[in-house]
Amino acid sequence: MEVLVGVMLGSIVFSSSLFVWNNINKQFFRFSNATSGLQEITVLKTALQQEFLEARTITQQNANTIIINRIHKAPVYYYFKDKEVIRESTLLSDTFKLKMVNFSVTTLAENNLTNEDVVSYLSFNAEVDGLVYPLSFEKKYGAVYKIGTN
Repeated sequence: MEVLVGVMLGSIVFSSSLFVWNNINKQFFRFSNATSGLQEITVLKTALQQEFLEARTITQQNANTIIINRIHKAPVYYYFKDKEVIRESTLLSDTFKLKMVNFSVTTLAENNLTNEDVVSYLSFNAEVDGLVYPLSFEKKYGAVYKIGTN
């Protein structure tokens, strides 16, 4: 009889600890999935900010593609699609799984400053888990560049 009570208590303790471990594991994966989207936004924002600063010129190839021409480095291509952003360089490629909303590019040609499709402002909203994060990047060109291209 005492052995039966011991087995019953042991099974109750084991099942309750398994239940607690299972719930903690589920919460951890929910948390890591939620932060992975924010981490992708942060990495993309940091990369674009740094490359906008280092860029000699930024050109728009088509409606959803920009080329960042850097000084003394190979150009970087950004492809903005509905559910992802692809960043391609000569040696590597990064994919950011983000839903894109309200993607817009402003060029110097739109402001009658040059005839080229040189990007001066890029903005879009990245949506993660129903939350929208606005991102915008601006490239300021000097007067010498604006005068020299006309």
